[in-house]
Amino acid sequence: MNPIVPCLWFDRNAEEAVAFYLSVFPDSRIVEITRYPETGHPAHEGRTGEVLVILFELRGQRFMALNGGPYFRFNEAISLSVDCDSQEEIDHYWELLGAGGDPEAQQCGWLKDRFGLSWQIAPRHACRLYQSEDPAANERAMKAMMEMKKLDVDAMRAAAAIVPEQPGLLRFHRRLPFPPETVFAAFTDPACLERWWGPKGFTNEFRICDFEPGGEWNFDMIGPDGTRYRNESRFLEIDPPHRLVIEHFREVHYFLLTITLSPRENGTYLEWEMDFRDPAEAERVLAYVPRCNEEVFDRLEAELS
Repeated sequence: MNPIVPCLWFDRNAEEAVAFYLSVFPDSRIVEITRYPETGHPAHEGRTGEVLVILFELRGQRFMALNGGPYFRFNEAISLSVDCDSQEEIDHYWELLGAGGDPEAQQCGWLKDRFGLSWQIAPRHACRLYQSEDPAANERAMKAMMEMKKLDVDAMRAAAAIVPEQPGLLRFHRRLPFPPETVFAAFTDPACLERWWGPKGFTNEFRICDFEPGGEWNFDMIGPDGTRYRNESRFLEIDPPHRLVIEHFREVHYFLLTITLSPRENGTYLEWEMDFRDPAEAERVLAYVPRCNEEVFDRLEAELS
């Protein structure tokens, strides 16, 4: 079956537009160029040999750019969505695509480029920001987004994680396509836990991982630059395959981590609560912990896959 190819109407500047889009997305190409034939039609007068249609690809998606005329304009009812893997990617595409566009059209991750075409520059898996089973968390994330032009993913995650009525408590979640028993097993095997625990690019060296109530869990988490972060923890509660409570008792970063696994259709709802003894410490770590936890969940899901 042939793919569906969107056709974009331009006011005799299709070549300029396509050249611009190809400069923004390096994994792109022109597939074919068709020129106006000599037809004698009044609408085509004087256009023989001019570009009629450019068939091109952006990140594997085909488009047609039609070199029409001043008859039709783009509007916000149609937009192209760019899924980004990081805030750096969001910043990159926002700057390039928004250059020369209408700043008044920028809202909630939407922008208009210099040709009037609307784009959404959003994080990959953006829907996860609104999949909490706590409606208030979803509302906080949505409210944060509505006040933004370019999306700040960390700020949206932080807004969702904060529990206003419980200072010091940060709450995160992820839906996983595995049963609770499978997810819980990823915590019980030290070799498995050592492989996936921690943010992207980190490795671990476990000294002791005594997986039983009261058991010690001491290890070094090693950053991409080789920096070692000493971790001293204790397993307080173990209730397979539903609940796990870990005490992280380094003095400068003390918190209780409660991991709850609830069965859901087609998988597990993971809730990850960090209860800091010092509410001010919870505020300080909001700059990076939401992003780091998402990377931990990504690694857990990859390990189970």
